[in-house]
Amino acid sequence: MSSLAARQYGDFAYFDVHFQGFIGIREIYKLLYYLIPIINWHFVFMLVYEIAGLYLVLRTLRKLILKNISSIRLIRFIQVLFALFYVENIIFVSHTRVSLIFCGIALFNLAFAPAIGRRDVIRYGLLFIFGMLLRPESGIGMLLIVGSGYFLYTLNVKELIRRIWLPILSMAVFLTIFTIDLAYTDIYVRKVEPEIEYKMMARRVVNLDQMKTAKDSVKYEAALVGMWFDMREMTPAYMRSIIVPGLDRDPHHMKEVLVHVSGFYSDYPFLIATIIALFILVLWLPDRKVRLTKMILFQICTAGIIYVLDFNGFLVSNRHFMSLQFLSLFITCFYFFDAPDIRKVFRSRTLILLTLIFLSGALLLTLLKYKSENTVVDQKVNDMVNTMKKLEQKYTGRIVLITIDSRFLFDQHFSLINEPYRKNTYLMFDWFTFPLTPRYMHYLSAKCNCDANDPAAFFRWLAANDALYVASPYRIISNSDLGTLEKVCDTDEVNLALLTNKYPHISFTNDIDQIASDPDIEAVVICTPVNTHFPLTEKLMLAGKHVLCEKPLTCSADQCEYLYDLAKKQGVILLVGHVFEYNSVVRYMKGMVEQDMIGKMLYLQLMRMGLGPVRKDVSVIFDLAAHDVAISISLMGQMPLAVSAIGSCFLQDTVEDVAFIQLEFPEKVIASISVSWIDPIKQRLVKVVGAKKMLVFDDVSVGEKLRIIDTGKNYQTSPGDYGSFQLSVKDGDIVIPNLQYTESLVSEFEHFVACIRRKEELLTDALYAARVVRVLEAAQDSIRQGGKKIML
Repeated sequence: MSSLAARQYGDFAYFDVHFQGFIGIREIYKLLYYLIPIINWHFVFMLVYEIAGLYLVLRTLRKLILKNISSIRLIRFIQVLFALFYVENIIFVSHTRVSLIFCGIALFNLAFAPAIGRRDVIRYGLLFIFGMLLRPESGIGMLLIVGSGYFLYTLNVKELIRRIWLPILSMAVFLTIFTIDLAYTDIYVRKVEPEIEYKMMARRVVNLDQMKTAKDSVKYEAALVGMWFDMREMTPAYMRSIIVPGLDRDPHHMKEVLVHVSGFYSDYPFLIATIIALFILVLWLPDRKVRLTKMILFQICTAGIIYVLDFNGFLVSNRHFMSLQFLSLFITCFYFFDAPDIRKVFRSRTLILLTLIFLSGALLLTLLKYKSENTVVDQKVNDMVNTMKKLEQKYTGRIVLITIDSRFLFDQHFSLINEPYRKNTYLMFDWFTFPLTPRYMHYLSAKCNCDANDPAAFFRWLAANDALYVASPYRIISNSDLGTLEKVCDTDEVNLALLTNKYPHISFTNDIDQIASDPDIEAVVICTPVNTHFPLTEKLMLAGKHVLCEKPLTCSADQCEYLYDLAKKQGVILLVGHVFEYNSVVRYMKGMVEQDMIGKMLYLQLMRMGLGPVRKDVSVIFDLAAHDVAISISLMGQMPLAVSAIGSCFLQDTVEDVAFIQLEFPEKVIASISVSWIDPIKQRLVKVVGAKKMLVFDDVSVGEKLRIIDTGKNYQTSPGDYGSFQLSVKDGDIVIPNLQYTESLVSEFEHFVACIRRKEELLTDALYAARVVRVLEAAQDSIRQGGKKIML
């Protein structure tokens, strides 16, 4: 495993250091880095914080929880158990974890001490403030845990406020500052203007010179790691979904969050066993019913708080869970050990022995879990190393930017480990770069001849030098199974020359016969004008090649069916690139439709518009509407009964560049499709309207790809003269599901390879393509006949 110190750089965002600046910690960092730059002072400080936190935990445990226990052995045993919980994930020193412990211990002492004086309020209030400045949101989480725990124990809200008024006040002041000055939340707010349009692409390796400006590159990276917030994207619906999670009543999403939270409990059997042991031991107390009820209610409350915190975006990670549950266990132990006659429970040796055997078994299961997780980490390290090897094989003499996700490749001095990679220049820089030692920042500044502390300046230099950005190293490994790109064929000599210079390691040709006759080439991807799809596909399949052809397969459904038969006869795979069949959002929508979660389908509206690119070989119908026809058929699960369309040719005499298509499905369901090459606003919208819910898929949006809107209708008597009925439409809650977005093209390629190697069933074969083309042909015929309805 790579250096422990190197891993620590992955968990110190700029704004955390900024908030510590309120109490002078940031200035101390600067001074220490200036005096001894070779040491990772962030790691040193966090380690000191961890040790201080462990001391506070053990001291509070002895002082408040075990105050009625006289046996020193029992006290030491319980302290060891809590110490084990505490050091469980100390290997990843984290400001979040330290913050949660400081805030939690401070609040616990304020709330559960028998008596609290002014000095205690100030002392523990300052400890809470310090923890809050390490990670502001930790204070909120611990206020919820400790506040609910004290309330269930005493049912006295007034006393709770009297005890923790200083943490509440400090949190309110901090949130006010946080809201007023948004510049504190993210350095990119000050470095990049929000109005710059950018496109976030999940590619394996991105050429930075493809971005419009250097600022676009900075914004791309910020969005990639989830740190960019464009205020125009923060719609009321989105804010409502975050602030009031209960509004999201989508059963599928609720189940996903429940599974995610339950996974944490299954990861730590020892924790669950300890809680269960306390529940069992409390049965030996005289007031067992009251205490057991409080303990169970509080654990349910804890799980509920974690569930709510995790609800929109799966924001809770293992270290968050452990710290929250650690304080919850602390309070549960207080419920148990605060009993006046607690000593009676520990007089039964048999009971204690059975409890120890039970806990030992749970500890063994936990250790086995750790072992399996370490195996996964080792695999990630190997994947990173393999990533570097593949980069070395493919590129020479390039500047390669490695992100913090690849930190396993570097030691504590930011040198590549395992092997000397020398073909390219590798640099590490991303949103976590600010905590890097000044020595390394000086190195970056010397490389770019600019101030590397300014992301825009650094990225401007990268873009000018044709740098490569390794956005996701795992994708390079996962996509290694897609095979090797052997040869590229292009009849455009200018384009061929440019590609040859840019990718000297790839073989290029302008002769398709070289591709067809090459025995080393097993499969071919066809991305050519539509009118060439049929002859090229036929030629390559006759040569025994597997083919992935872009949509539409041909301009004729009969030709599609011929190619289907030919593929069967030749024993080869013919997959058609209807890419939205592999889109994670469309798949999610299709699942909701199939599970009847949106109710009876009413209608669909699809829009695919923008400025170009304009084609000469086919109309906008075969170019753009092919996507929307395929999506409509996929969502409906059947072919339309009739097609009608109107369109116009503005840029070319015989090629439509604007078209409006209507598909009529059974049960009066209609799909309205609008496509254009000459619209000033780029739109990629799919609206599905059902009796229960409406789905809105905005493929242009970055933050809200899919919105699920609750809706309904009811008939109410109108006070009109004729006793007429008025249809009332209910506008309900808006849910933005947390989808694990995967790149559609990669999913399509992976499916293509799986069909070849493992004989999987094709999702988009030539018959699928024929159905789409038959609808496109009908739309084209309808336009030629003045919008006449064409029956299918």
